[in-house]
Amino acid sequence: MWKIEGYKPVEGYKYVALNSNGIPYIIPTTMKVEELIIESNSFRWTPRRLYEEHPYLSLAQIFCALSYYHDHKDEIDNRIKLQMQLVSKMRKSENQKIRAEKFRQMR
Repeated sequence: MWKIEGYKPVEGYKYVALNSNGIPYIIPTTMKVEELIIESNSFRWTPRRLYEEHPYLSLAQIFCALSYYHDHKDEIDNRIKLQMQLVSKMRKSENQKIRAEKFRQMR
């Protein structure tokens, strides 16, 4: 089992550990499980394609992360949904700032 300072191993998942905020990471990398899931879902990538896109991950790490996701699907999906809402809100705010600046320049 990997031991990384500040990360707590998750029993039953050799390559998943939680950071101090309870966010699952694929260890010993800096990649969050949810980042892998977002790619898998957004691009419909298979585990093999995820492996090809992330050569620093082993297939074992990918399958472990996918297994963790399916066992904690609601929790991770909710966190992804909240992140997407935050990104959408930030984009709207930024677009409003850009429009306001363009309007000021037109005066």
